[in-house]
Amino acid sequence: RDRRLEPLRQAFRQHHDREGWALFQLYAGALELLQTLHSQGWQLHVVTLKPAPLAAQVLERSGIGALVRSLQAPQPGGRIHKAACLQQLRQPALPVHWYVGDTAGEQRAAAEAGYRFAAAGYGDGYGYGGELDAVDRSKSPLALLDLALQDRR
Repeated sequence: RDRRLEPLRQAFRQHHDREGWALFQLYAGALELLQTLHSQGWQLHVVTLKPAPLAAQVLERSGIGALVRSLQAPQPGGRIHKAACLQQLRQPALPVHWYVGDTAGEQRAAAEAGYRFAAAGYGDGYGYGGELDAVDRSKSPLALLDLALQDRR
């Protein structure tokens, strides 16, 4: 990390944590995807590096909070290891576990925990910079539904 950028990072984090988080927008089709999976009995969990209080507010405000069984997120100032969270969420009775992400780090966490990985080919992640290995790539949240339902057939 370039130490010269640290004041900028701190200013961004303070703004984001105070008010910027509330400016989020769901991608078209994201809520419909989660509602469909939830209505079909899928167990939905959120694993994020956002601080838990902020992540919980986003889930509530977006309408997603009622659809997910758990939120795995660090407490303010803390850290989590995504692969460890995913391993704790694994249920041996379920044949397939999915993780949707947009970075190579998330792809590695999914592989380490034994999850199938779908790359979100939308949003502001790094997945389209050639960083991700060849994976199931979706152009929209609803395209993920087709990938997930293939495992149920």
